[in-house]
Amino acid sequence: MREGPYGEFRACSNYFKDGCNGKVKQKSKSKNKKKTEKTKSKRKMIDIDLVCPSCKKGHVILSKNEETGKGFFKCSNGDCKWKGGPFNKSEDLIPTLQPCPEEDCDGLTYEIIRNGKPFRVCTYFPKNKCQAGRK
Repeated sequence: MREGPYGEFRACSNYFKDGCNGKVKQKSKSKNKKKTEKTKSKRKMIDIDLVCPSCKKGHVILSKNEETGKGFFKCSNGDCKWKGGPFNKSEDLIPTLQPCPEEDCDGLTYEIIRNGKPFRVCTYFPKNKCQAGRK
């Protein structure tokens, strides 16, 4: 064992022969290691009374991180791979959710107030540039 500027380390006797780098970190000898507890899920699942626009079997669920407030929509059907886009808004907007009226879009729209007037925004707008409500 040798002492270096960052603590003890083992030096290899074959450093010049076998190309050993000569340094191996020593494992901690403390027996009183604290076991890390599994953290509880910080995700909040909110059931929404809408049928999945993709598979038509499951219903829409909002999976939201309680710490950051960021969330996304997904289907309750385990076989469906539908992701409804991000939803980083207040939960007060959930009652205004509706399927997107665009033909090729299977996102959801929610209503916000813009310039004093109601305005619908698609959850797929950032991803697919869906223009629902912008026409």
